[in-house]
Amino acid sequence: MGKGREDEVGLIFTKPSDCLRAAVRGALLSRFFLTPRQLTLLELLADGLSTSEIANGLHLSERTVEDGIHDLHQALDAHSRAELVGQWVKLTYEALDALGLFLPPHGPDQHGTLLERS
Repeated sequence: MGKGREDEVGLIFTKPSDCLRAAVRGALLSRFFLTPRQLTLLELLADGLSTSEIANGLHLSERTVEDGIHDLHQALDAHSRAELVGQWVKLTYEALDALGLFLPPHGPDQHGTLLERS
């Protein structure tokens, strides 16, 4: 495997999309009052994973995941998982904007490309 960029916790990124995701995560963490674990839970919920799938993937109990999701509901003033995912989309767009990037109104192009703000 080729060499990649290393982030602050020692994760290696080999694709530009990994670097972009890390930049968006950093912007979200610094701009909003979410912990890294809460952000991970939010991303996994946005990916459509169930409580048990998240628990298995993170090696946590389902109760711990449920507690984390409850904390997210309070932190983001959301009343359902759908609202949590909606908040994640909104926060991601705000983070992209803060980084000077944006998605065209119709979404990324066929290559998934983001555009730099001119």
